[in-house]
Amino acid sequence: MITLCKIDGREFDVLVTGIQRDFNVIEGANSGIAIRNQRELRDILGIKIGHKVSFAGDENPAEYEELIEYLFGSIRESVMIDIIHGQKRIQYEAAYNTASDSVSHIDNDNDVVYWNELTVEFRPIENQISKG
Repeated sequence: MITLCKIDGREFDVLVTGIQRDFNVIEGANSGIAIRNQRELRDILGIKIGHKVSFAGDENPAEYEELIEYLFGSIRESVMIDIIHGQKRIQYEAAYNTASDSVSHIDNDNDVVYWNELTVEFRPIENQISKG
């Protein structure tokens, strides 16, 4: 079975319901528009590739809460992400700021609250592709 996403080397026992790749060309201070012909001038420093990952909360509520506690239970500057990317894997140090979820349903018989998916946007701290 393919492991879709690890955080700091750990695979949480929650279902990954979606992965969105985000590509960002990073430009420097010398980017702009030329006076003549309004030609775009680019000062490309590199490319950052980040991911938005959605985790399901209803398969394993205890592990889902552990994932949230890991990400938001203490202050951390970044995490190491190991994630499927195309047909390969990519690893990078990532920052993240916000996430949200909502109650799916409550099982009163077993005193369990189930949650809809949690989506976290992981942004690379450094360029993965740099001018060489």
